[in-house]
Amino acid sequence: MVAAMAMAAAASWMAGVRDVRAPEPAILNGGLYGYGTSAPAVYVATGRTTTGTRLSPTMQILPICRALATDAPCTTTSATVGTKLTGTVKVVGAQCRCVM
Repeated sequence: MVAAMAMAAAASWMAGVRDVRAPEPAILNGGLYGYGTSAPAVYVATGRTTTGTRLSPTMQILPICRALATDAPCTTTSATVGTKLTGTVKVVGAQCRCVM
C-alpha cells in the first residue's frame, strides 16, 4: 500500500516536470574590469544585443543593481572582448549578484 502511494506521488510529481533552459550565454564586446561595470554583449544563439555586467558572487548593494534585469549575462571576474559570459544576474531590491 505504501509503495503504491509512493509510486502515485512520484508519477504526479513527474507529470509536473518541464524542461528548463538556462539563460543563453553572451559574447562580450567590451571589457569588464571593476564590480558594477557593464559592456555591450551579443547573445550566442539569437544574436540579440544585451549588456554584460561584472558583479560579485555574493549579494552587494551597488547603484547599478536597480537597473539590471534578473537573468542578464554576467561574470564574477575581469573579462575582455570575446569572453563568453555564462553567469546570470540575480536581483533582490537594491542588491544583486552574479550566479555562475
